[in-house]
This record gives sequence, C-alpha cells and structure tokens, in this order.
Amino acid sequence: MNASWFEDALLDVESAKNEYKIKNPAPTLNDARERRHKGDKLAYKKYFNAKQKYETKLINYMQNKFKE
Repeated sequence: MNASWFEDALLDVESAKNEYKIKNPAPTLNDARERRHKGDKLAYKKYFNAKQKYETKLINYMQNKFKE
C-alpha cells in the first residue's frame, strides 16, 4: 500500500464526518450556558448527555458508512 491510498481513505473519512456534522449539528456548550442562565439547572447535564449520544450516533454512522 502506498501513501496516496491512505490519503484517499482519510479524505473519504473526513468527507463522511463533515457530511454527518452538516446534516446533524452537535449540541453546543453555548446553548447549554444560555439555558442555564435562563434557569434550567440541568442544562449542563443535558448538554453532556446529548453530546455523548451525538458522538455515539456519529461513530455508528461512520461504522455503517465504511462497512465495505
């Protein structure tokens, strides 16, 4: 295997990851801060739970995308 093959594979992975992130934006800490400021005492906990679920879904998406 040569370097260009690895570069092509990495570009495919990067493209798939960016495609997923565009279609499914990640929860943001800024949103959690705003909710906390508005009185939601569980805003940070909800953010971290949502972020964990997001990462799990991203991993599953990537695994399914490259099952070949």
